[in-house]
Amino acid sequence: MKQFLDMGRIRRSKQGGDVYQDSAKDNSIFLSRQQIRQDRVRRNQERVLKEYEMKEALDHARKEQKLLKIVANRDYFESSSQDLHAYNQDPKKRSTYEKIKFHISPHIEQQRLARRQQDSFEREQRVRMSEEKKWEEEYFRTDVHQKRVERYHEFANNLEEKRMAEASRRIEVVNKQNARYTDFAERLRSKEAEDDAIRLQKLQRHKVRYDRFIEQESKFRERF
Repeated sequence: MKQFLDMGRIRRSKQGGDVYQDSAKDNSIFLSRQQIRQDRVRRNQERVLKEYEMKEALDHARKEQKLLKIVANRDYFESSSQDLHAYNQDPKKRSTYEKIKFHISPHIEQQRLARRQQDSFEREQRVRMSEEKKWEEEYFRTDVHQKRVERYHEFANNLEEKRMAEASRRIEVVNKQNARYTDFAERLRSKEAEDDAIRLQKLQRHKVRYDRFIEQESKFRERF
């Protein structure tokens, strides 16, 4: 009964919302495989016991009916061999036959009732087995889906971690490149400043020499 209640809960959960997200927390919805096997073994034992009892009842009724038929046929053929009309007219034999027939009819009805009960039991068992099979398939399908969801979440988490690691690595590489570029630019600016200073000193020296040359040239012209 608990299994069918759980099945109803599963169906209502499927109609109303996601049944998979809290399956690990709510153990009352999903039975373990060991409990399913234990219930299956118990149901099989009950079914075998009921079938055995039903078979014994049918065998007993069949044997009793067979014996009664043998008695009735023997009485009938013995009377027919003598005189069928006398058999029909003999109240003692007729009452014996009617008595045998009266005893046979309840066994036939009992056999029919047993067959109907057996058919009803087998039909109910087939329906129950079909429902249990559907429920087990749904349970294992849910279990497989839950494992797939867990693997997907694990894959997504690993992928996100890899992306974060790759992004941090790229940021570190860019920072190193920026540091090298900044260092190179500073050294280049310092070297350019040094070159400009050296060039300025050279120009100043040339200017001093040129001024001296002009001064000497003017003195030489004044002398001559």
